[in-house]
Amino acid sequence: MTKTKYFFVTFILLGAFHFTLAQSVLKSMKRLSDTGQTTSYTNTPGEDADYNINPPFYLNNGNGTITDTITGLMWQQVDGG
Repeated sequence: MTKTKYFFVTFILLGAFHFTLAQSVLKSMKRLSDTGQTTSYTNTPGEDADYNINPPFYLNNGNGTITDTITGLMWQQVDGG
């Protein structure tokens, strides 16, 4: 395989990987959790309490980690002290 062909194939494969990675990030960003605020403190419409689109839901994995089921983010339940 010539250097030009090798470069072209590598460029195409990396581009496909980058596109796939970018798509997965965009999909999760569209589903960010709501703030969880349910009490309205003013009469102004459009506050967080007025909408309940993606209510926060967290799953205790039983191994010291918690997962946000809306975004897929995972973190440790207790810090190191």
